[in-house]
Amino acid sequence: MPTLRDVAKLAGVHQSIVSRVLNDDKKTSVKEETRRRVLEAAEALGYWPNALARGLKLKSVGSLALVIPDISNPVYAEIIRGAEQEARRSGHFLLLASTEGTDPGELEFLQSLLEGRVDGVILANALVEDAVIDDLEAGRYPYVLVNRRSQRASRYVVADDAAGAMLAVNYLIDRGHRRIGHLAGPPTADTALTRKYGYRQAIEAAGIAFHEDLVIEGSYSTDSGRVGIRRLLSLKDPPTAVFAANLRVAAGAMDAARRTGTRIPEDLSVVAMHDTELAELLSPGLTTVRLPLEGLGREAVRMLLRVARGEPGPEQVVLLGAELVERESVSPI
Repeated sequence: MPTLRDVAKLAGVHQSIVSRVLNDDKKTSVKEETRRRVLEAAEALGYWPNALARGLKLKSVGSLALVIPDISNPVYAEIIRGAEQEARRSGHFLLLASTEGTDPGELEFLQSLLEGRVDGVILANALVEDAVIDDLEAGRYPYVLVNRRSQRASRYVVADDAAGAMLAVNYLIDRGHRRIGHLAGPPTADTALTRKYGYRQAIEAAGIAFHEDLVIEGSYSTDSGRVGIRRLLSLKDPPTAVFAANLRVAAGAMDAARRTGTRIPEDLSVVAMHDTELAELLSPGLTTVRLPLEGLGREAVRMLLRVARGEPGPEQVVLLGAELVERESVSPI
């Protein structure tokens, strides 16, 4: 059977253009020559979109797609768990896709959505800007962002990352730390930007001067934590404490710090965003900020189903409830 991707390839256009042409999207301006190429390619291949083309857009097919950037990240495991539980409760299957560095617009889930084989999609990949959102918005397809925001998107469910970051930094400040470093995530990630904002807010609210050299941006990986902590510890006046943007960054930082002879928490205190079983297993146990990740997954599914059914409801949700989990990785200055 020919697919929407086959038509797009033959016509020399993006899949979203094919979908808009074949579904006669009046809100999208497509050149007449492009429209003709798409129609001719569809006819030559014997393709016609199934559910959407037959006017069944609002009919449920019983499946939802969840797209994440890294299936090995334990943070996403909690979001997946919450989403799967809520999807099952509502009588839907949850299909999981991982971008793993792939352009989301090229993934099979998008073709499935455009052809009406899933009722909607939840996007958890972390980029602030993402061209696939434009395609979903233009085609009026049901979608929700989870654990991220974008200026291009109208719907999202996120945790209060800024409040979580402030909770972590204030905890360190209350224990006498004034020289506090931040191992930040990538500047292309909404969560990283929000956590950096919360870090700076807490620092400045306490009357402490903000120093850009104490902020090391990287990725959400253990290697990034290792590289970042080495840079911080090599400063002429190194920090006495560090707030890590996620658990894996903190684990890498703790490992590298120990290899330099730095003791945790005697020489360096560490607090990280997110809490999983791994935090307890580290030595010393890692103090963390727990966010309502399962709640994010559940709320994203609820919102997506409302959108797919055309029902009213909030489309921008920030879940509160950041909680500090004290372990042994922090000591007073």
